Amino acid sequence: MFIRRCLKKQGYFGPDRRDVSPDCADPLTEDELFVSTLLYHFLEVLQFNSHEVAQFEMAAKNKEEGASSVFIGAAVYPTLAMFNHSCDPSIVRFYVEDWVCVQAIKNIHKGEEICENYGPIFFHSSKEDRQVCGNNFSSPITTIIPHS
Repeated sequence: MFIRRCLKKQGYFGPDRRDVSPDCADPLTEDELFVSTLLYHFLEVLQFNSHEVAQFEMAAKNKEEGASSVFIGAAVYPTLAMFNHSCDPSIVRFYVEDWVCVQAIKNIHKGEEICENYGPIFFHSSKEDRQVCGNNFSSPITTIIPHS
């Protein structure tokens, strides 16, 4: 309702719809209902489906020690939003220029759920730290050995 009131006050729905009653008692027009519903939907999508965009920076070529993941921003990828979280994911995502790529990190059998890890790069943490992941997720996991 707050965003709708701001849009009305600025004349978004037309000059005759600028007046905003303090109690929001005025009825919604079809356009106001459509725009309000659309904005609400996009806010929900952003809240639960945005992904961090980061780049992996290495201190020296061919040396992982001292490397770090540097936050660039956030983006919405509708296809990635379909993957659920796991502390023992079956895929990882990475970026090549402006493309997001997904790669399997273990065998995925037909009918098995494909999951990613919503938190930080999981193989940089100890097994004990990974067993209680961020975002109140907790699951038993196996030890992950990164490819060298």
